[in-house]
Amino acid sequence: MTASEATNLVRLRWSLAIQEYKVANSIEAIISAYSEPSRAYHNVVHIATMMQFIQEHIPDEELLPALDLATIYHDLVYDPKSSTNEEDSAELARNALGATPLSSRVVGLILSTKRHIPADDTFESALFIDADLAILASKSDEYESYAFGIRQEYSFISEEDYRVGRTKVLQAFIEREHIYFNACCRETLEMPARRNIAEEITRLKSI
Repeated sequence: MTASEATNLVRLRWSLAIQEYKVANSIEAIISAYSEPSRAYHNVVHIATMMQFIQEHIPDEELLPALDLATIYHDLVYDPKSSTNEEDSAELARNALGATPLSSRVVGLILSTKRHIPADDTFESALFIDADLAILASKSDEYESYAFGIRQEYSFISEEDYRVGRTKVLQAFIEREHIYFNACCRETLEMPARRNIAEEITRLKSI
């Protein structure tokens, strides 16, 4: 998906998600944030790809507004040097959506990406996390592009420190009983993701 295609999809999903709500933010300002040059992976293409994944797997389209808005806001603040990106992104969503049940739902979904554990035991909470992690199960060339993008976003870190830190993150996924939480996702994504992660760990250790 090109950045232009991704931008058009995000605009469309935004307009559908907010048609019954008053939202303080402009989608153009949000797209501008996701288009910053420093965002080699956490950009508008990532957001649009998540949206596609969710729409392909969602059983009830009434769930889409909260999921789409959570997707749009979940990486709105992204500073690799910060440990509060999720909280800061959730606060922007809370301020934009006001004190509504929708806002509470969106904020809870965003905060669940801190540890990539579903906000609750609902299908949509699990699907949101699975969508964010779907890249781990992508084809080899797509996964390598993703891994390269992450490295670019952490270019301020030395090669040795990055290798140690990235390996620790990847190893945490390998050690989980399951990477994906919905059975429909786990069936198709679990093994490819574990293979990709293991291969990246091997590459990192060989540097």
